[in-house]
Amino acid sequence: MFFTKQFRNINRLREILFIIAGHGFGKFLDDIYLSSLISFGKKIVTFGRYKRSAKLPVEVRFRLMLEELGPTFIKLGQMLSTRDDILPEYFIKELTKLHDSVKAEPFKKVEKRLKAKYGDLNKYFIKIDVEPLAAASIAQVYHAVTTDGKDVVLKIKRGNIKEIIDTDFAIILWLAGLAEQYIPEAKELKVTEYLSEFYSQIQRELDFEIEIAYMKKFKEFFAYFPGVIIPEVVEELCNEDIIVMSYHEGISIDEVSTLKSLGYDTKKLATLGVEFYLKQVFELNLFHGDPHPGNFLVDKNGNLVLLDFGIIGKIDDKLLVHLSRVFSYLIDFNVNKLVDELVSFGIIDDESDLRAIKSDLMDALLPVYGKDLNRINFKKSFERIFKVARKYRFYFPKDYFLIMKTFMFLEATGKKLYPEFNMLQFAKKYAYKYVKDSYNFESFKEELLKFTESYINIFKNIPEDYARVKKQVYKIEKNVEHLIESFDEYIKHHDKAFNRLGFSILISSTVLSSTIMLIEGFGPKLYGVSIFGALGICFSFIMGVLLTYGYFKSGRL
Repeated sequence: MFFTKQFRNINRLREILFIIAGHGFGKFLDDIYLSSLISFGKKIVTFGRYKRSAKLPVEVRFRLMLEELGPTFIKLGQMLSTRDDILPEYFIKELTKLHDSVKAEPFKKVEKRLKAKYGDLNKYFIKIDVEPLAAASIAQVYHAVTTDGKDVVLKIKRGNIKEIIDTDFAIILWLAGLAEQYIPEAKELKVTEYLSEFYSQIQRELDFEIEIAYMKKFKEFFAYFPGVIIPEVVEELCNEDIIVMSYHEGISIDEVSTLKSLGYDTKKLATLGVEFYLKQVFELNLFHGDPHPGNFLVDKNGNLVLLDFGIIGKIDDKLLVHLSRVFSYLIDFNVNKLVDELVSFGIIDDESDLRAIKSDLMDALLPVYGKDLNRINFKKSFERIFKVARKYRFYFPKDYFLIMKTFMFLEATGKKLYPEFNMLQFAKKYAYKYVKDSYNFESFKEELLKFTESYINIFKNIPEDYARVKKQVYKIEKNVEHLIESFDEYIKHHDKAFNRLGFSILISSTVLSSTIMLIEGFGPKLYGVSIFGALGICFSFIMGVLLTYGYFKSGRL
């Protein structure tokens, strides 16, 4: 099906297979029966390439392979670098280098696309810097000045990036399907499911209209939250391939020594960052899902500037209740209830070895047992849990995992800024407020109104529902009657068929026995011929004629 529907991908497929083999992953191609697609000449070249890189660790070869494969694979590697539940720690550490591995597109190509979108650039911009501020897999970012003197940032999609990603992911998903078919570990890991999730996420990142909408929503929600700046969208200059927003200078949040040397209050910054995030989670029910230092700047006034809204996590009441239970069971060291909760939420397959999982989780959580909240290292605790998750193939949905990684980032960054920082103390306060708000009179009244309204709607719709059900029952009755009639006809038809079969067997038996009588001269004879045999043959002839007549008459001969 791949070769017929995606014929245009074959050259790219061969290129991908050649690069995979060249970095020493030829066994994977052997396992999924694709080695034959690499020509003999290329196999010799591949062997030479692999010989040069054979001494490198597997994780380094994997990262170099993704870099050579291009933007789609680099983006995939960047996403994998956030998934401690899928890959071991040494792979994660290596793949984080991919954030700085994307080469910028030449400005001439970028300028050509800008002119195609805007026409005369001088009409809108006094200047556009030739060197990008940042180059990512999907887009590049440039500083510019508008004709009315505003400093802005242009986030510009790479040329044909959607077509490149669609082509590459068609191949990636096809390869993943083969891997699940032939490699048991790939099937256990649900490779296709994870990759499909990654693809959906990239598709959302490619839709700049969605990113603009989220930026506006966050800016509106946090309009009166002091100390945090979200860039303002210059909507009249935006289109499907370009986002134009206000420009903000600042120091990356992880440059702690620089921040301290310039006199910034790093404790205040740590507190501000976590308060800002917890407000997103518990009040907005949306959160910035790409928390790395490059997206957090501190401006000259000590404000926290948040960049890049391409990845947004979503959280609902069900997930919040689940997470509050998980935190509670972790703190109380209640492994039995923790596993039960993870099973009920679908994180752990109920057919897994739950006894072994509980034993390993107990080992993972023992170092924090009995410790005061201030002394619990949230990041280390979850790293231990993720090791267990990899071993037993836990399945974390995207938003679930995003929030875990976000909290880990907040604690790690918070501790860099202020060593005594403890995120659980802040989370505890918000969780308590959330539970309290969930059970106050207003919430109860709102839930009661929803409950009452749903039942009123049920009663209001009873006449229509009754008429609809009655109509369906009438149709079913008619169908049943027709079925019974057809069944009766079927039985009659088969009765006749069985009668004819019996009749045929009777005739055959009569002919056979009569023939034997004639040959053996059994019984009385007339002119030396057995009378019983002759009568049997005559009877068989008459019966055969009648049977043939019946077949002709029925039209089923």
